[in-house]
Amino acid sequence: MKPLNLFQAPLQGISLVEAGAGTGKTYNITSLYVRAILERKLKPAQILVLTFTEAAAAELKIRIRSRIKDSIAVLNGQESSDQFLMELKSTYHPSKADILKNALYSFDDAVISTIHGFCQRLLKENPVEFEVSPNFEIQTDTGIIVQKELDNWWRQYMQPTDDPFHKVVQREMLGHIKSPDELFNFVKDFVERPNAKPANTSTSVEDFRTVYNDLNEAFTTLKQMYREERDEIFSWFDKKLINGSKYTSSGLKAFDEWATGGLPFVYTGQVERYGTVIYEDGKKKSSGFEVPEKELFAQADEVFGLIEAFSQLTDAVCWEAARAVSESLTRKRKIGQVLTYNDLLIKVEKGISDYKSNLTETLRQRFPVALIDEFQDTDPVQYSIFRTLYNNTGSETAFFMIGDPKQAIYSFRGADIFTYLSAKNDAAMEQRYFLKDNYRSSPAMLEAVNDLFSVKDHPFILDNLDFNRATFPNSRDRLEVQFQKNGEAVAPLQFINIETETGIKEDVGDRITEILVHEITGLLNGSYSIGEQTVNESDIAILVDTHTQASKIRESLSEAGIKTVVNSKRSVFETETAKDLRVLLTAILHPANEDGVRAALCTRLIGMNASDIKNLLEDESRWNRELETFIQLGKSALKNGPVVMLNEIESAFQCDLNLSRFPDAERNITDFHHLIGLLTDQTIQHNLNLFSVISYLNEKIMKPEKNRDEESIKLESDENLIQIMTNHASKGLEFPIVFCPYLSVGKQPTKTGRRNQAVDSFSYHDEDNEFYLAANVRGIDSLMESKAKAEMEHITEKIRLAYVALTRARSACFVFFNNQKEAEFSPLFALVSSENEVEHSLRDALKLNDNVQKADKEKFEAVIKDLSEKSNHIEFREPEISGSVIQDTSYSERRAYKLRTFNRTDLWEFNRITSYSSLSGAHDELPTDLLGVDYDRDENEQTSISETEYSIRNLPRGAETGTLLHNIMEDLIFDDPTKHEDVIKEHLQQTGWDEQWCPVVQKLIDHTLHSEILNDFKLSLLSDQDKLVEMEFYFPVNQIDPNTLFQLIREDSNQKSPQEITGYLKGFIDLTFRIRDKYYILDYKSNYLGDSASDYSPIDLSAEMMHSNYDLQYHLYTVALHRYLSSNWMDYEYEKHFGGVFYLFMRGMDPAEPGSGIFYDRPEFDTVLKLDAYLGGKHE
Repeated sequence: MKPLNLFQAPLQGISLVEAGAGTGKTYNITSLYVRAILERKLKPAQILVLTFTEAAAAELKIRIRSRIKDSIAVLNGQESSDQFLMELKSTYHPSKADILKNALYSFDDAVISTIHGFCQRLLKENPVEFEVSPNFEIQTDTGIIVQKELDNWWRQYMQPTDDPFHKVVQREMLGHIKSPDELFNFVKDFVERPNAKPANTSTSVEDFRTVYNDLNEAFTTLKQMYREERDEIFSWFDKKLINGSKYTSSGLKAFDEWATGGLPFVYTGQVERYGTVIYEDGKKKSSGFEVPEKELFAQADEVFGLIEAFSQLTDAVCWEAARAVSESLTRKRKIGQVLTYNDLLIKVEKGISDYKSNLTETLRQRFPVALIDEFQDTDPVQYSIFRTLYNNTGSETAFFMIGDPKQAIYSFRGADIFTYLSAKNDAAMEQRYFLKDNYRSSPAMLEAVNDLFSVKDHPFILDNLDFNRATFPNSRDRLEVQFQKNGEAVAPLQFINIETETGIKEDVGDRITEILVHEITGLLNGSYSIGEQTVNESDIAILVDTHTQASKIRESLSEAGIKTVVNSKRSVFETETAKDLRVLLTAILHPANEDGVRAALCTRLIGMNASDIKNLLEDESRWNRELETFIQLGKSALKNGPVVMLNEIESAFQCDLNLSRFPDAERNITDFHHLIGLLTDQTIQHNLNLFSVISYLNEKIMKPEKNRDEESIKLESDENLIQIMTNHASKGLEFPIVFCPYLSVGKQPTKTGRRNQAVDSFSYHDEDNEFYLAANVRGIDSLMESKAKAEMEHITEKIRLAYVALTRARSACFVFFNNQKEAEFSPLFALVSSENEVEHSLRDALKLNDNVQKADKEKFEAVIKDLSEKSNHIEFREPEISGSVIQDTSYSERRAYKLRTFNRTDLWEFNRITSYSSLSGAHDELPTDLLGVDYDRDENEQTSISETEYSIRNLPRGAETGTLLHNIMEDLIFDDPTKHEDVIKEHLQQTGWDEQWCPVVQKLIDHTLHSEILNDFKLSLLSDQDKLVEMEFYFPVNQIDPNTLFQLIREDSNQKSPQEITGYLKGFIDLTFRIRDKYYILDYKSNYLGDSASDYSPIDLSAEMMHSNYDLQYHLYTVALHRYLSSNWMDYEYEKHFGGVFYLFMRGMDPAEPGSGIFYDRPEFDTVLKLDAYLGGKHE
């Protein structure tokens, strides 16, 4: 590659221009544009300029127009110090100014836009050729529609079935994936990346039917063989012949239960010892015993092999879900004449491929010159379009690829660095250029970054991605941007050691904020300057990885009296203000729910605290006035529409004034008005009522669309503030002083994904740069090599992100150095360490290295220290903790008085109570066959309590047993087994049961308490302080139609009930418990479904739940708990704090049979909202 000469680069063929940070990329684009007008005699409408954001396109348009004006002025004799303009003046005759003037007159026709905007324009202009409707619309919000389509697929896929194979598919799937939410990320990735190849399987679910049949046949054969060999095998253990260190009695018991049971899929690791491996492992040297050869063990190997093959079924289900959702969305978009942004690209790519002789040539003639900005963010489809148009066209066209692969940081948006590296080869060697002069940073800052990225030969690890040292242009004043302390130059790149005593990651985070406060306080004490200008707040930017880090830093600086502003591309729907607005609008919709009104009063939009609420409740007239405001706003929404009401909220409650009393006042006020504007636009566009507005707001809070310009958080002001932003958001910006606190803080990858999700969606490229997408279910070992490739790509992008962060600084950059826990997974470690060390760290984390090689952290620190000793521009030092820091305690004091309110529900006066708790003789109760009784339904077949065989199988069936078990569970202290037997005996005696049932009931209860119902959680671990038994609730209901209730929770409900209900709906929840800040509902069932564990599979339980109408019961339980939590907990969020519902069918539970007898669901929040609204009297 060679430096770009703007006047010598040919305006023909394919050219590549690598523009490093601060090297004047836009300057060069605008200059090439002027040359294209003059030399190719092109009009603006013939020069195609594309970039990746609307904001960038708008800026380019302004800069190009300005460049043309300056060029005209220079050719007309005006003097300029601009190097390009001076050479332009010496190269062209003044008469050429007329060409530029004509271009300026027609500049409104210039095609300067985003790539998607350009493709949209082509489709609109050529609908026939591209096979689209001329009236197509753009669908921008894919997340919500993917979720809805996925939910529909899930409901259909999990419908009860008579097909044994599909039952097993459902059971296996539920064993790994509990809800469609766990599939969402993968399915969305698939929908948005249609060209991805499957990494793990392309097999359809139906292809596993043969495996299933073969497995059943093989397992049946194994059981027959085992019956014949069982006694002999047991004798090896009785006589202690077999190797006892590897073959234990517990292992034999596990194998015996498996080989005599009915479920080949459920077994422990010890069972696998009974394949042919037993011949070697079972030898016992002391006795000379050798296991005799038996067909049974070979048959076991065959079964294990088929089980292993069948284990890939869940992968196939993931792919089937993704394909089904994608195909359904494609069909619906076609019918609705709707296209996504991806569709725009795909349609154009297909169109120019199908019409090469016509449409492609027309486009070449129309746009003979194309300048593509930010080319490193191109994806394969985008480049395919450009390549088709401009490759091998000789001198007819000129195609410039302009970008910086070192700043390719948007893979999460579909950008593909490998596309850039491949496209690089399409440019001839003599037309590959780079920009060497950096116009951003000081000479010392430039040299510091150069030195850091020259520690090793390939700092970015990827082949064909090199680092060229940037130079300081001779035309600039070196002292103007020099970082100084008391007039003396200091090192511009400083590594600050933040070592903590414990090395715990949380401590590192606290240490970062502590040091940051002191370092910034020191910078602002008047002794530091840039050139002759004293450092002030607006000179400083803090770059972070996440919005959570940004919030934590802002809070710490705020408490120290240092003002900041968060510059974020995060969605405004992710803010606390959005959640506050949801609470407020819900209260306006339901003013009769006084708890909801009180919750709204305690949001920051209104600003009351516990004391205010107490005083309000003691003053009836004031309370009524507050309530009347909500009622009137609700009436306004009904009469005038939500748009009018939304714009009345601020004046009704003085929201701006209230928000001004809290920290980040400008931020919150800006967010509030932004949200009102977005909801207003959505209401007008879709003619929404207030309920629909709240539903839309809730959907956006649950699944915000990041990086959408209209939803991105807006800056409050450009006051003299320190800026905090993510590394991604900083791209394209520059600041005098930059802090990078997290470049040496890493996060260890895991086999199950960075968030330990059920389905870890990841992508990677193979050796041929083919793009692959994987659905990694619970850390599949066979995928770990692919996962390692994905993690390596991830860390190389982190290095590029570090480059972006470090090159934002004009004069100084402070990097916090952490050499403790997980530092080996940080971008700074990867930047200065060898590729082998980086790869070994990742492979160790994924358990792929045979010989574990720990990262050499001492070497990591030594490299940085050595660099600081060799470079005059880099310093490694300890933090400055001295100096006074002003503490702003006003917010802490104010926050202490703002307590949550916990009030009992004020029940309305109704004339009767409805219950599904089996109130005998109550003619006005809701039928128990509709809602399901609290305890267990009576069975047609009753067994006598005087059974002579005392076993779980013979435990009497019916409501009497259910009542007994419920009463026992109610009185037990789960985590204190010493008293369980006494409680059981007491209840047996009270109800007249034979005491010989005690060990049977105790076994049943032990199974219930010790079966894992959540990952690493059993009821036996639950303390009394985290549970609430028999929680009672009442719903005030008015003319409730049970048929409608079923229609709300079941897609195709044909349930019929002639009875409408008015009064109170009363119920008791068996158990409400809290684990890890999530709340769960649990109901015990003693229903008899059969004698074996297979009779209590998820599929069988789902059928029983539907048959007994328990699904409506737990939906109503969910509404009850949701109402309670939302009215008593200001920070409550359904998606975050409600864990779901368990129905435990106790007869089928056994710790040795994971999942047996356990039904779990988590109702969709939208369904809960609809039920809540309907029960509250909102009948639409």
